[in-house]
Amino acid sequence: MAEVLPHVTSASSIAIVGLACRFPDADDPAGLLDAVLTGRRAFRRLPPGRLELSGPAAAAAPADLAAAGLATTARAALIEGWRFDRDAFRIPSPAYAADPAYLLALETAARALAAAGFPGGIGLDRDRIGIIIGHAPVSGYLVGSPASTGALRSTGALRGTVSPGTLGGRLLSSTPGRPGRDTPDDDRRNGRSLADTLYGPIAARISSYFGFRGGGHCVDGGSASALQAVTSACAALLAGDMDVVLAGGVDVSLGHAWAGRRSQPGSAAAGPAGGERSVRIYDESPTGNLPGEGCGVIVLMRTADARAAGLPVYAEIIGTGSSAGSAENSVSSDAGSQLLALSRAYERAGVDPADIQLIEGSGTALAAADEAELTALGMLRRHARRQAA
Repeated sequence: MAEVLPHVTSASSIAIVGLACRFPDADDPAGLLDAVLTGRRAFRRLPPGRLELSGPAAAAAPADLAAAGLATTARAALIEGWRFDRDAFRIPSPAYAADPAYLLALETAARALAAAGFPGGIGLDRDRIGIIIGHAPVSGYLVGSPASTGALRSTGALRGTVSPGTLGGRLLSSTPGRPGRDTPDDDRRNGRSLADTLYGPIAARISSYFGFRGGGHCVDGGSASALQAVTSACAALLAGDMDVVLAGGVDVSLGHAWAGRRSQPGSAAAGPAGGERSVRIYDESPTGNLPGEGCGVIVLMRTADARAAGLPVYAEIIGTGSSAGSAENSVSSDAGSQLLALSRAYERAGVDPADIQLIEGSGTALAAADEAELTALGMLRRHARRQAA
């Protein structure tokens, strides 16, 4: 249960009053915390055919992806054993062919609202609730196209290419469709439209489902998409545009498009003889990273409003900062961009970086990226007398 923090809060503080998530081996925040504290790893061998380009997918994929064939990695962190409860959400069967990222985000948003004490949004002014979701489709393909992982999971054309035990397999087992290429008539029969093939409407469709009219959109900031969504949510709350915002991120884009992007040398962790080494982060010989999927959503309010309503506060966000990479593709320029974002966040928070003792890093296990991150943190805390973890 969340602890109500006793200290006086600034007018710019944003409170987290509800949260929910679903990640590999972690169905909720308690499970995720346990995985972090115990060092549990959720990487498994990929199901046969998960990243393989064949049949309709190979025919529709760009030449570079078709040539790549398989990704260099054979392991990933996959959500297993999950099935979307269509009956509980009263979603008709034809509409069940929607993008799995939307279904996962919808369920997680509902759980976050319930955790905040507002199941289904009951008790809140629906005209003042917004949703901002971070979602970055790999390579920018349409979610419903055969050249994307959305098609891998949500069209009958690729039925059978996903392991039944994975998230994609669970969705395929209940998705209408037939072998061969889906036609526009099939799309109409299955309840799909262009809106189902684009990632942008995920937030808007969740807003529509709950009847929220405060506004909703998706943010594509690459690996920082979820953090950008939270930053945008905080800005909307402080500007008075919304009173409650559901913010977070969703990614189930592990498929052959990911394979094409990650097939570059040094980008994915691949061990000898088809196995994987342990991922080494901030190391002299970094391994590259392994992919995963999941979703997390938090419910945000202005802290003053949350305390006035007597709501429990899990944590407060007291400062955010953003920046963009430099045109110079170098460690020094990237470190400078990261330092700028960090400095902005600490300045807005009114906090001395030297007083911080716990920092969560990005940790991509890529040499240049890790060096840039550590360089930025070192510059930020150059006057600190205490070490940080």
